[in-house]
Amino acid sequence: MVFKQRKLSRRISQSIIFLSILAYTLSFNLITASAVTSNGTNCAKVNSVIKVKGKTYRCSYNPFLKTSKLTWTRLECLQANRLLKSSRAQYEDWKELAKLAGPEGEKTLLDLQTSILELENTMKLDICKRGA
Repeated sequence: MVFKQRKLSRRISQSIIFLSILAYTLSFNLITASAVTSNGTNCAKVNSVIKVKGKTYRCSYNPFLKTSKLTWTRLECLQANRLLKSSRAQYEDWKELAKLAGPEGEKTLLDLQTSILELENTMKLDICKRGA
């Protein structure tokens, strides 16, 4: 009878150890996966893509983080950066034409400048910031 109790006790101990190790391993995997889900996390292969919790990230240089390393960057951030560069180029092209158009052209130029600043602020504070 004592032998059976010891054997049962040993099995329970082994089960507890196994479950503890399993829980630790699973929690480590969850922590590792969640670390990839934000802007600014280092990555290795340029242009590789990962989708986590409905957000798509690309391994590239984040235009709003001061780093020379490749990081996971939200796809929306990269798209918004292309739009921002295009808008700035259009602004420079329209600058001279707007002066010729008079007050209406100046208003259009001011609206374009305001839109560019709003896009840049949205990128800095939301889309491209570290941890987004």
